Amino acid sequence: VFFETASSTIVCTATGAPPNTLQWVNSNGTIINTTASDANSAIAQKGSFDGMSQHINLTIQDGREDEMYTCKVAWGADDFDSDTSIAIIDHPDLIVSGGSLNVYEGNSSTLTCSYFITSTIVPTVSWSFNGNSAFGTRNNSTLGESYYEISSASASDAGNYNCSVSYNNLISSDDSATLAVVSLSVSNTSVSVFFETASSTIVCTATGAPPDTFQWVNSNGTIIKISTTASDANSAIVQKGSFDGMSQHINLTIQDGHKVEALME
Repeated sequence: VFFETASSTIVCTATGAPPNTLQWVNSNGTIINTTASDANSAIAQKGSFDGMSQHINLTIQDGREDEMYTCKVAWGADDFDSDTSIAIIDHPDLIVSGGSLNVYEGNSSTLTCSYFITSTIVPTVSWSFNGNSAFGTRNNSTLGESYYEISSASASDAGNYNCSVSYNNLISSDDSATLAVVSLSVSNTSVSVFFETASSTIVCTATGAPPDTFQWVNSNGTIIKISTTASDANSAIVQKGSFDGMSQHINLTIQDGHKVEALME
């Protein structure tokens, strides 16, 4: 079993006497040459007899197709064949439920690792979180999936998740995903009271990942535009900061208290 785009080498060894014939052929009976072509993604390399044995290597250049290969050996009129099947499989794929790498604080999320499986090929699956072994996962070997479940996301759940798949400890591959736990907070969530002609600022902060949309709107659904001066129709100023690696804020400054308004983020 080889992963797609990977290469690997299989060795056929004839022991006892120098063989008259020592070669690899594919399922069509074509002899594998020493240079791979578009029609044949394998290379054969034959060593010399060392007094005890002689070997011929079959190197699979990439995993673009399944194939049956046969090593043919002949000593005089005695012919011997040995077959080996090459199965090309996909690398594991790690996805997050809903397709988003952002989960809102307190919500649940499931990371799913999909991998190749047959009735006779069942790999070993392991998880890690930020480089440390992660436990509490469950597997569905019938579907070829392993799950890491987060029931109530908190900031400590943010980081890099890795799913590693190993086949008989011979070949392995992995896939990773970085999960962000996001939250939204407002500096004053109660009803704000301002004296007329006074001004005040309310800060809305998004934490965990840069938001795609971040804005203030009034009770009519009108977006408060980012500006440095307020207009007659909009007695508020909005100023948005940049994401600092952990959070981003957007300020709403009420220029004066001449208008009662419900504001929401």
